[in-house]
Amino acid sequence: MPGQLPCSRRQSLRTPAQCNHALRSPRRQARMLIFFNIRPPRGPHVRPGRDTACHPTLCDYHPRSPGCGAGERAIPFFRLARVVPFRRLVAEIGKKALEHLGTMVAGLAAILLAAGIAALVRGRFALRETTLLPAWWWTVAALFACGGTEIATALVPADDGWLAPLRFTAAGLTLCPIVAVLGAKRPQHHAWNFVVLAFWGIMVLPVAETFLLQRGQRLEIGDARGWFLWPLILLGPINYLPTRRWLAALFVLAGQILLFSEYLPLVSRPLFAGQQLAALLLVVLALWLPKTASRPAANPYDRLWRDFRDEFGLFWALRLQERANFVSQANGWPFELAWSGLVDSATRVSMTQVDPAITPTLRTTLQGLLRRFVSARWIAERLRER
Repeated sequence: MPGQLPCSRRQSLRTPAQCNHALRSPRRQARMLIFFNIRPPRGPHVRPGRDTACHPTLCDYHPRSPGCGAGERAIPFFRLARVVPFRRLVAEIGKKALEHLGTMVAGLAAILLAAGIAALVRGRFALRETTLLPAWWWTVAALFACGGTEIATALVPADDGWLAPLRFTAAGLTLCPIVAVLGAKRPQHHAWNFVVLAFWGIMVLPVAETFLLQRGQRLEIGDARGWFLWPLILLGPINYLPTRRWLAALFVLAGQILLFSEYLPLVSRPLFAGQQLAALLLVVLALWLPKTASRPAANPYDRLWRDFRDEFGLFWALRLQERANFVSQANGWPFELAWSGLVDSATRVSMTQVDPAITPTLRTTLQGLLRRFVSARWIAERLRER
């Protein structure tokens, strides 16, 4: 037809109205938009005074493309730039990400593992004068086990017959540090490690049963063992919730629930995909969390007591508090040891100053009670006036 230019390889000719309608239709617009054409080419297809164009290549990619006339209404470039190519680009990115998903997961697990080890190395300085070093080593072992398992399974995919037992074995190590804390008293704090090791062996006994007697079957621990997991998981938060480490204890609790969710009776299923990495993240965050703020200590003895309470938790703190108050009553001292520090026995008000006549005996008493948990240097640093 005179006055029209062919716009397709089939040399099909349409009227300007038909061309305009076809190009404006969403289903007939070009599927392969070249979005790097920031400026449409100018030429015989461009209308005078308009920065828009009907590019011939747009028709080449559509099987039903009509011909475009020389005087038709052109499609603005911004309308073309927001069609399918962005979705296609996202699909390609997603495809590539799925191809390298294992490497990405392994890299993320390695980063979390390195961050956790850095936090533990930083915290070891504060524990070097205490009996909590065995618990520190058990924490290192648990972190390496959980992080290493996720790295290995991401790089070398395994079936559920191997994956679930490995993860359960690593998760069982996360319960060992709190058990080590319960035995952190001289002189048995080193021998207590054999108790912790036996505890871990009992924890992973279902894994041994699965490998030896039920090879290829799904890991099952039974209802009795499942219910026994709940008090073990709650042991850490109970011990540290009354202290300044309560927030870290809640993070660890959430991480352990994610690790054991398939075996806990009230949950009994995976909560979401990738929950092992989420549990590892929560544990690492707990290691980096500082102690929560509290009011300043009224005297050096309060500072000594609070630091011991926050490091060793509720169980050992209550034991020490009971012994200290027994000595106070036996000597007729006008104060007692409360959860926040020394308070007056009659008014329950914090004591800002201790009678100088009582100070030597009080210092000796506290040193005798604490020497099974911390060194003399640790005590002296906190009793020093600031």
